Amino acid sequence: MIKDAARKSAIAGTGHGSTGLDFAEMNQETLATWLDNAKEKEIQNQEQALEIAFRKFDSGGNRLRQGPPEIATTLNFSLPRADRLLKAAMRAVPLPADHDPIEVIFEDDDFIALNKPYGVITAPKHRYVGGSMVNRIIGHRGGLEPAVLHRLDMNTTGVVLFAKKRDIVPAVHLQFREKTAKKEYIALVAGVPQWESCVVDAPIGHSSIEKVARAVVAAGDDGKPAVTKFTVVASSTTADLSIGSPGICAAPGVAHLTQGAALIRCEPLTGRTHQIRVHLAHAGHPILGDDLYGVMGPWLDRQALHAASLSLQHPRLNSSLTVEAPLPKDFENALKMVGL
Repeated sequence: MIKDAARKSAIAGTGHGSTGLDFAEMNQETLATWLDNAKEKEIQNQEQALEIAFRKFDSGGNRLRQGPPEIATTLNFSLPRADRLLKAAMRAVPLPADHDPIEVIFEDDDFIALNKPYGVITAPKHRYVGGSMVNRIIGHRGGLEPAVLHRLDMNTTGVVLFAKKRDIVPAVHLQFREKTAKKEYIALVAGVPQWESCVVDAPIGHSSIEKVARAVVAAGDDGKPAVTKFTVVASSTTADLSIGSPGICAAPGVAHLTQGAALIRCEPLTGRTHQIRVHLAHAGHPILGDDLYGVMGPWLDRQALHAASLSLQHPRLNSSLTVEAPLPKDFENALKMVGL
């Protein structure tokens, strides 16, 4: 609440009735008091929002899943106001620091790039949860909270770039939107393609088989435009895939891919969820180790997909920046197993 004295001195005769605030005439002490009280009230609102969202339990001791609708009802706020309030409160909660190892492949005053291992997500799903590459950076860089510029699937390895300073984020995101930033991936796939290179232009939407999966869908459905360029780097006609088993959403023809493997360079021209994995499966050459769309087997315990490089224009230095990540050991071992 604004104190009575501050309120009276803040309200000036502006010619528009007694409700106008003439900030030009307000003295510094009154303005400071007014702002302090407003901040204090907002902090109280944020504390209440966190209490409602995360500290309410049912009679059995189970935490209730509550959010902006419950906050809006309890505090008598509009739903958009409650949503903004909870987001602001969550941003004030410090992210946990993890001290698991990181492999830094590039760093300057503005960026830090890591070679992400498999089994780790890029960013936490909630601010109070650790276990991501963001949390590892915080643990190794004394509290630095990096901005996420792009993401890799949990079981995809390779280059992931973070911003150390927030002011460069819009310029990088603009490069991704305008497709001037270039990403290259390496994938190990089943079968030997009949083509040296190809472009798959096929919209991607939700799969009807598995909730977390994606699929190529007909134009006009829920799919979004997706384009990927593929180039064969190397191939082996002798690789034995007969011991493999198809993934959950694998196409029926996958069962017949029992011979041959290829190393493919992948250049996504759009950024859809699971895009490379879905497009390679659509092209008839699913990724080895992919438990959704590919062929699982002894080659490696996750999809053989690696983000090999990322190129963009450095916003601060106005120069080209290319970051490359070496292949992880499990990928190298898989290549040897298929004769590549």
